[in-house]
Amino acid sequence: MRYPRPLAIVLLILAVSGCRVMERPAEEEAALPPTHALPPEQSMDGEETGPEEEVPTVEVGDDFWAGESTIAFEVSARFLSREARALSLDPAQPVGRTALREWTLADILVSVDYRGGPTRAAWRVAGPVEVIGPYVEGLRAGESERAALQELGLLSLRVAYWGGSEGGGVVPQ
Repeated sequence: MRYPRPLAIVLLILAVSGCRVMERPAEEEAALPPTHALPPEQSMDGEETGPEEEVPTVEVGDDFWAGESTIAFEVSARFLSREARALSLDPAQPVGRTALREWTLADILVSVDYRGGPTRAAWRVAGPVEVIGPYVEGLRAGESERAALQELGLLSLRVAYWGGSEGGGVVPQ
């Protein structure tokens, strides 16, 4: 004899008692973490920010380190659909070109957090300013498939070099 699953029993009890199971509206999805001001030196818009604001630091290794020209951002976004999120965060997606090579998202993607829901993501990117700068500006401008964004938050991060695979000393920028 096969017994019903516990969830089916609970749903049956709720239905018999007249209770309704309702889904949470999309507006009540867990919110992404709030964005903070850009570094104290100067924001992307050229406005001065307060020195009392603490800027988060991202530690990167050799793969993301480009010397003094290394910059990093945390991007938080709400997409129109799951498909738009998947397309925008496709690691093979080209994000820039330098004299030496073409860069993909996989080359600059430090981490991704999908805990905000199926249409939300927060990710960190780091690399040379000539790649990261245009990538972030493209997000702001809503270029190409990234136009499927409903909300966008940008947080400039301080970059610290962690060294090679042995984990060398941290050199804050």
